[in-house]
Amino acid sequence: MNQDNENEANEMVGNNNGNNDEYSSVAEGEVENRFKYQITQRGKRILNQREESHKIMKIQATKMLCESNNRYAPLEIGTRLLIRVPDVDRGRLIPRNVLAIVSQINNDGLYKLSTDNGPLDRLFSRNELLQADLQFMSQ
Repeated sequence: MNQDNENEANEMVGNNNGNNDEYSSVAEGEVENRFKYQITQRGKRILNQREESHKIMKIQATKMLCESNNRYAPLEIGTRLLIRVPDVDRGRLIPRNVLAIVSQINNDGLYKLSTDNGPLDRLFSRNELLQADLQFMSQ
């Protein structure tokens, strides 16, 4: 009687000790399918969460852009500006700011600037620029 209970328990757990090869192959196949199902379900959840976070990030970016546009008014060509020179790039006798004017406006809202020495190499965003009230350069 004890032997029968032990055999039933082994069959339920899957420990058949080689007595039934068909049972072990079916159990392994079922377990493999179950893991594949769990992995695919987990992958789907991960993809859904990524898509949701991508949507939320787009919403946050548009909010930030709107706030930036409200805070900084757009500039026109010919506007006089001050550009801050980073402390790392500046020597002791070099001024903290450079005077420039807006020479071009990009479609993305970036500004091409010119100084007395010629145009600057890079494009600037609006938050990097301070509008100057000085009359210092001829247009």
